[in-house]
Amino acid sequence: MNIFRVKFDSISTAISTVGILVFLVVILSFINNYIANKSIGYILLAIFVLLLPIVFYLRIPKYIYIDNGSLIIKQNLGEIIIKDIVKIYKVSSVPPMTYGTKGFFGYQGNSIDDFASFIMDKSNIVAIETNHKKYLISCENSSELIAIANSNIIKE
Repeated sequence: MNIFRVKFDSISTAISTVGILVFLVVILSFINNYIANKSIGYILLAIFVLLLPIVFYLRIPKYIYIDNGSLIIKQNLGEIIIKDIVKIYKVSSVPPMTYGTKGFFGYQGNSIDDFASFIMDKSNIVAIETNHKKYLISCENSSELIAIANSNIIKE
């Protein structure tokens, strides 16, 4: 089993750090307003704002590995098993996103080309296409991942 680590690039790290600080300030202001006004709405807003970064954090890939003919993305919570890969190749840049995190805990979301994105490092992007879905991932040694996947997973 080959394991490929996933790490943040410096831009995503900076955006995530600033984003967390902004979320904390917003949550604290909602709690402060609740204390001053005794309105449950402020607590509900604080909970909602708190849940957003938690959801993004849980979706962060920790590592990627190839096992039993499948490529598996291990996330902080759960994993994504990618089978029936028909094409895997390197991509030079993040495509335009229809929606996504824009660097906050990586570049998660969906691209205009209908790729599900789990990119943490924009310099090592790999595109994976199956018969049913397309993915964008990133990892250290992405060229090695592509070579192993092409020789072990993709069947001509």
